[in-house]
Amino acid sequence: MDSVDITWDPGLTRWNDVGTSKRPLLDKNGFYGIVVGRFDAKENMWKDCGVQFIGMAFDQTLRQRLLKPHDADPSIDAEVNANPGYERAVMVGALTRSSLGKVTWDLVNAVECCLIFSNQPPCNTKCKDAYSGKGEVQVTNLGDFAPLKNESRCSPTSIPAPPQ
Repeated sequence: MDSVDITWDPGLTRWNDVGTSKRPLLDKNGFYGIVVGRFDAKENMWKDCGVQFIGMAFDQTLRQRLLKPHDADPSIDAEVNANPGYERAVMVGALTRSSLGKVTWDLVNAVECCLIFSNQPPCNTKCKDAYSGKGEVQVTNLGDFAPLKNESRCSPTSIPAPPQ
């Protein structure tokens, strides 16, 4: 089984700030979650956040990928519009440890699929009904990973958890 750690940057970046943000990880490859939540200016913090979409950037930077259209955009926009005061933001993370000692397309694809399968973001379509990555993978999220699960473990025989 391959195991990886993803270290998520602290805080969220407002969607409209992705193009100009000075956040260094945006100019590297890695993983992202598109989140819908509300920013409480008095407490200077995000509240009631839910991850709507999980993705990755392997052969481009996170910023480049995030600025491109997503098939999930209409669903994410509908979630924002249905919740006055809520907005779209993004969380970003980097793969900081791999039991393979290297980062390959198959590994990154398996990690993305496992994150989607385990967390079931409503706006993803692939990897929701079954984990389709190559081989078994265990993902440990470190840093500021909420609202994602701390750990995800997937194998080709994984089935989705029952709805809660």
